[in-house]
Amino acid sequence: MAKLPDLPYTDPNRPDWHHGRIGSTAAKERWVYLGFALFWNAVAQPIFWLLALKEKNLELWKITLVALFPLVGFWLLYLAAIKWLQWRRFGQPVLEMDPFPGSLGGEVGGTSELPLRYRMGRKIEVSLSCIHEYVSGSGKNHSRHEKVLWRERGTAFSEMGLRGTRIKFKFAVPEDQPPTSAPSSDCIKWVVHIACSLAGTDLDQTFKLLVLKTETPLRSRLSLPTTVDTPEPRKLPASLVRLSQTPQGLRILYPASRNRGAGLAMLIFGLAFTAFPAVFLLADIGNYGTDDAFGMIFTVFSGFFVVVFLGVGLLILALGLYALFNSLEVIITPEVVISRRRWLGIPVTRVLARRDIDTLVNAITGQGGQGAKATVQYRLEALAPGGQRVSLGDGVKGRPLARYLMQAIGEALGKTEWTEYSRRYRSKTNT
Repeated sequence: MAKLPDLPYTDPNRPDWHHGRIGSTAAKERWVYLGFALFWNAVAQPIFWLLALKEKNLELWKITLVALFPLVGFWLLYLAAIKWLQWRRFGQPVLEMDPFPGSLGGEVGGTSELPLRYRMGRKIEVSLSCIHEYVSGSGKNHSRHEKVLWRERGTAFSEMGLRGTRIKFKFAVPEDQPPTSAPSSDCIKWVVHIACSLAGTDLDQTFKLLVLKTETPLRSRLSLPTTVDTPEPRKLPASLVRLSQTPQGLRILYPASRNRGAGLAMLIFGLAFTAFPAVFLLADIGNYGTDDAFGMIFTVFSGFFVVVFLGVGLLILALGLYALFNSLEVIITPEVVISRRRWLGIPVTRVLARRDIDTLVNAITGQGGQGAKATVQYRLEALAPGGQRVSLGDGVKGRPLARYLMQAIGEALGKTEWTEYSRRYRSKTNT
């Protein structure tokens, strides 16, 4: 076994890192979800009912706004119930790593026995993620974030096992990613997520792994191909991307509907920032005169906050409208690459000669959600030596789809290689 550093391998809080048998986070997650749901409801429910019963003449829209908080509480209780049902059905599965530890520049793999009746052809998805976990802010205003730096996803090999179904997988891991670090306010964690849609309670298990930079890259002893998922052409999601051959050449269309979830969310938040805070503050301004010092100070500060809320709200609304109504069309002809973006029917076109294309780039640009279940988005570009670039795709959800599109673009351009950029790890405590 390769020589391992003292930390985090000897972390007393992770005894499973001593032998490579990693327990899932299911047991801990059920308590976290339940505790947060109970805390939220203990605060939100009394406030809503006391306000609704006490204030008889409260306007309907204000009651509706306050009612959102207990409704969120019911949703949190629902999520907590799902976590408990998953724990009752699957318990706390164990992942036996192979190799142990996982190796940067080598492989990360493992085997897990699941209490799930074996069925041939069942698709069990597995993903490996390198995640930067950090805390921003301080005191009561601090918040924890999880930023996906790199991810690979595929389908696990499954066979009949001792408890029902045995799954196996192994991923090739790039050398330039950071290793696992000890848990702190600014750390790196490597996470495997296993999921499968089932009748009743779905399979949804997460494992935190030890992945290190070893003197010699370690390989798995599992006799199976590297786990990689590439979508089939006939199964490409039409709501995200459409490929076709035209008389001009390869045409790739990213329809406006591809970002409707994020667009609608931003519209809702934008409306909340522009409407509700402004109405509350403007209503309060009218209750104070400006003929005394307090009234003038209150009016100035209230007006300032109204301007801030309106500015932020209008910016979010604009981003939401852009996300909802922008489409991107890419056409690769024998001579040029045409990238045409339309927003509300207004076209903006960029053209790059094929002979000028030096590099194809596939890069992570954002994510929706947190942790191992976050949806990672990619940007595809063609670059010229002088710095000119054209977009070949944006908001592409998931590395498998981004990889498939890059392969199709590479074949059309006669360039079968591209540069893949992961997010870089930048410590938040030192910046």
